[in-house]
Amino acid sequence: MMTSEQIQLYEPDIILTGGWGLVSNILHDEILADDAEWIKPNGQTALWYYTSYSVRSEKETLVVSMPHPNRAAKC
Repeated sequence: MMTSEQIQLYEPDIILTGGWGLVSNILHDEILADDAEWIKPNGQTALWYYTSYSVRSEKETLVVSMPHPNRAAKC
């Protein structure tokens, strides 16, 4: 499992969580311990996102909950 130290080592600009629910919640609640709220831009997409300052304090990191392509195709 990825740890916050590993994520901070890479200093990513964007993190794709690979699915909504368990994976996204573990990253948000446990690994990064973020207080930011997930935002759903509109009803046309299954993408949820938020910006995190837990990865790098000087610059925000975009965290996107992106469904698996197989699941997205079914929607």
